[in-house]
Amino acid sequence: MVKQHHQLLKFGLGVIDGVTVSAAWFSAYAIRFSFFPHTKPLPSAHSVIEGLVLTLTIAGLVFSGTGLYKPRRDRRILEELRAIIVACVACWVVLIAALYYLRNTPFTRGMLLALLPTLMAMLVLERGLFRSVLRFVRNKGWNQRHALIVGTSRLGQRLLETLRDNSWTGINVIGFVSVEDKPLMAGHIRGICIAGALADLPRIIDKMRPDCVFVALRSHEAPLLPQVVAQLERTSVDVRVVPDLRVARYPVSVSIGELDGMPIVS
Repeated sequence: MVKQHHQLLKFGLGVIDGVTVSAAWFSAYAIRFSFFPHTKPLPSAHSVIEGLVLTLTIAGLVFSGTGLYKPRRDRRILEELRAIIVACVACWVVLIAALYYLRNTPFTRGMLLALLPTLMAMLVLERGLFRSVLRFVRNKGWNQRHALIVGTSRLGQRLLETLRDNSWTGINVIGFVSVEDKPLMAGHIRGICIAGALADLPRIIDKMRPDCVFVALRSHEAPLLPQVVAQLERTSVDVRVVPDLRVARYPVSVSIGELDGMPIVS
């Protein structure tokens, strides 16, 4: 159900991006031919639409390939801004290469020069509005994702409070998983139940159906990390690690984000 919801949200965002790209394309056309002199005849309507279709196709592929549609609720604004700029530049470069290669699609250099800043500005504005709407919706308790926290130490409790303080992420903690051999099965931590022990993690996931799992282990619990990862690899949940360790312990391929000052490894 959650995956279907994400696919629906991704489709909706793709449609909105398509509208934004189209608006940027026609705006670049208007800027080039309304505010600057031109001696050659205007491109035909067929040529303009043909160029738009090519641009939309490239934008869809590039935006998806650069990760603009990945579900990252803890992504910072500056990180998303950087991703948008990279995606726009990549889309622009691929578009120019495609136009030169095809040659049967008319274009003007002035219009392409106007397209890049126009696309950047419009996409940043669109994603900013989209983020604001999502934050409002999540603050109202809608569009929630349920999460488990592996680790009941102070680090795990700090993560719980961080997620509660940042309700805009839409992440709702539904349980803790203890790394102790004999956890207090009926116990609660700050109002959240202890669902079980680490050995029962696959069963707990099957029963509680979380969308993501946060691994929050203290330094002295670090030897348990391979065991936790091995168990989570058998599931389809999204996994995030909240390190109490030096980043050098993690592979160079990991993605490191931050939520309210707390580092999170994906």
